[in-house]
Amino acid sequence: MNLRTARHGWSQARRAPGRPRFASTFVLLLLACAGYSATLDISIRHTFNGEPVELGSMRHQNSAGETFSITRASYLLSGLALERGDGSWLEFTNLVAWMDAEAGRTVWPVPEVPSEPYRSLRFHVGPDNDANHGDPAKLPADHPLNPNLNGLHWNWQGGYIFLALEGRWAAADRKLDGFSFHLARDTNRVRIDLAGALDLQRDTRLELDFDLAPLLNAPRPISFAKDGSSTHSRDGDPLAASLAANLPGAFRVRRVMADETTPASIARVKP
Repeated sequence: MNLRTARHGWSQARRAPGRPRFASTFVLLLLACAGYSATLDISIRHTFNGEPVELGSMRHQNSAGETFSITRASYLLSGLALERGDGSWLEFTNLVAWMDAEAGRTVWPVPEVPSEPYRSLRFHVGPDNDANHGDPAKLPADHPLNPNLNGLHWNWQGGYIFLALEGRWAAADRKLDGFSFHLARDTNRVRIDLAGALDLQRDTRLELDFDLAPLLNAPRPISFAKDGSSTHSRDGDPLAASLAANLPGAFRVRRVMADETTPASIARVKP
């Protein structure tokens, strides 16, 4: 389904003024019981301090005062789950996404989501242990984990790069140098938890921001000069540990948009 802007059918999801809450709940229960489903598109915007990232531009500055550019932000997502109103979780165990700022891969489509109310979501940066150590040669050409597609697999040591962040930075003498942060290994798979109400009576787009400023600055500030400009996530690498510690705070919910022209569909939800 093609995503539309608000003026072409998308509107910010919210309860209409004066609409009885019990009526909304009743409708949701009817949709769930009848086997209705909706498509959830998770759209990720790459930002720095809330502003869209301009790849290749030396416009960014970290907490150490170092100026740098971002040329690559590529990563793998898995382990998506939605929390129902009763606290139970709907898990999508085999759903994986490859996201890439340069390639324009910014939408993670989640088809056939039961039309229930959800109050939060979680996912992981990086594949699970089985997928990380599986045989990528068995994957279809268009699979998100196919190394020929994503360029995020280490043939020399096996396993995937969970997150690749690369660019250039200006040293004190104004000389430009490159940086390459590759977060990998099972111990560095990071869970992201986000609160946000989802009312899936219709196909919905959930817009997230992946802000690279917190990734590099908080709670563990990273300096290219002091901490290093490269990591391949070796055991005990403090730079990789800082990236993993900062990742949970780098994602946030921007808004939820419901397609007012497309109601939930029926008949394809498995019992």
